[in-house]
Amino acid sequence: MQLHKLHEKQILKEDSGTLEGLLFGDNILGQLASFGTSFLKGGLAYAQKLKKMTYDKIKANLEMDEAERMKLLKEKEEKKKIRLKSAFFFFANNSARIEVLRDD
Repeated sequence: MQLHKLHEKQILKEDSGTLEGLLFGDNILGQLASFGTSFLKGGLAYAQKLKKMTYDKIKANLEMDEAERMKLLKEKEEKKKIRLKSAFFFFANNSARIEVLRDD
C-alpha cells in the first residue's frame, strides 16, 4: 500500500513539474506566462508606490498649519495669474485681426 502511495506522489510530482515546465519553460507559452507575471508584479509594485506617495502627501498637508496653507495657496494663485496673462498676450499677439473700413 505504501509503495502505491509513493508511486502516486512521484507521478504527481512529475505531472506538476511538467505543468510548470509548460507554463514557465523555454517556449512561447512560457515566455508569455513569465511576461504576464512580471508585468503584474511590476504593476502591483507601482500601485503600492503610488499609494505610499499619496499617503505621504496627504499626511504632509494635514501637518501643515494654516499660515503655510494660505501662503502656498497665494503662490499657486499668483502662478496661475501669470500663466493666464502670458496666454492672453500670446493669443493677442498671434491672432489675426480683421479691420472693417467704411466709406461714409
